[in-house]
Amino acid sequence: MTKNNSEHGFTLVEMLVVLAIFSTVVSLVMFGFEQGRSQWQRALNENNNIIRYHKQFSWLSSAFNQSVASNFSVGFSDSAPYFKGDSKKVSFLSESPILGGPGTYAWVEINQKLNDGGGLMLVYQETPNSDPYYGLYETNQTEALTLFTDVEEYHWRYYVDELAYNANGGRVRVGRHWVESVDSYDEAQMPVMAKLTVKLKNGQEYVWPFKVTQYTRSADIGARIEVK
Repeated sequence: MTKNNSEHGFTLVEMLVVLAIFSTVVSLVMFGFEQGRSQWQRALNENNNIIRYHKQFSWLSSAFNQSVASNFSVGFSDSAPYFKGDSKKVSFLSESPILGGPGTYAWVEINQKLNDGGGLMLVYQETPNSDPYYGLYETNQTEALTLFTDVEEYHWRYYVDELAYNANGGRVRVGRHWVESVDSYDEAQMPVMAKLTVKLKNGQEYVWPFKVTQYTRSADIGARIEVK
């Protein structure tokens, strides 16, 4: 009687083929997992950046909205509010500083700086209880907050009243327009709005408009301006 020996094990070649297929499947699964994890991390970072930039925009909006429009003595006889800006930096006084918080006023400046690697940053800094009367701005109390890193380019623009004198010697507002620089002392007025445009090296672009306080009860600018 002959014994049927049909049962047998895997050969070495078959084992190697199975291991190769298994390794390929595991590699594909791990590759897909890593791709998904990377995309999730990028989405998380972008979301965190959106939240951070939104908070910074809100803080800056409050600082500009609570800018001090009161007149300060300039020299012996002149008086004017304090607001200076050009295409690369802006400085003013605010009653709602970002770092000091409401309840005090501070000198504020937003300007560019270089990081350790030579990259361009946009930095906010403030000094509490500083104003043009004392002429002290940056002191050992000055604090700073980095608004943007890896900046490709940026610029400021300002929306201002266009004024003309009437026959009675008063000033009349005849229109509004955008300018590249503003000085409240030379123009005896605060701007209507400041707008910051920032382009980052990753291609993202931000346009932030800020409304500026033009008049306060203690300022006499509004009483001298007529709307035509």
